Amino acid sequence: DNRIPPRGFDAASMQSDSIGVTGTDGDVNFNPFDGFEHTGSDAVEYRIAIDNAWKLPLHVSIALCYQSIKPAFIENLDEHAAPEVARMHDYYHGSPRPVEILRTLEMDSQELNGIGDAAVSAARSLDVFPQPLTAGSGVLGVRYELLRPAVNATVSVFSELGQEILRVPLRSGSIGEQTQYVNATMLRPGIYFLVLRSGETRSVAPFCVVR
Repeated sequence: DNRIPPRGFDAASMQSDSIGVTGTDGDVNFNPFDGFEHTGSDAVEYRIAIDNAWKLPLHVSIALCYQSIKPAFIENLDEHAAPEVARMHDYYHGSPRPVEILRTLEMDSQELNGIGDAAVSAARSLDVFPQPLTAGSGVLGVRYELLRPAVNATVSVFSELGQEILRVPLRSGSIGEQTQYVNATMLRPGIYFLVLRSGETRSVAPFCVVR
């Protein structure tokens, strides 16, 4: 969703009408206010019909992906004959176009009643701050939202090679938005992945440590 503004963005404080976000009327969870600032986030909900012939339980894998440019945009651009278009065509087709995975979530269904929701303890959102984290600064903030009470919830930090560097328990028995701080003084500069586990589900968020 290219309408999502950065955290703290408040359209009411903008002086120019050209900077605001449009097309979000009636979207109650778009860039909500969390008590300190606007969150810079949006919640997108999916309902998937379950075929009664499917064997339960189901394992669900979800990935939020990002592309720097839509292929459809390039296809439309190619319809115009101009030197600038030809140059853009060569740039696009002459370079790799990887899809970046921003966030993943996996869960196993435990209870399905016809067409319904899996009864899981899942984190709907997961955020790591500050980004980037300065090596040796000590504290890594973890902001998350639990839809159901946490079940043996933990947060782990993994290296790029998949090595678990640390694991700490999260506060249990709570739902809603939570913030917890983790001692990260041992992390050297590099790319890491924070994994929040609750019950049979997990959420993943990448973060970077710099000098």
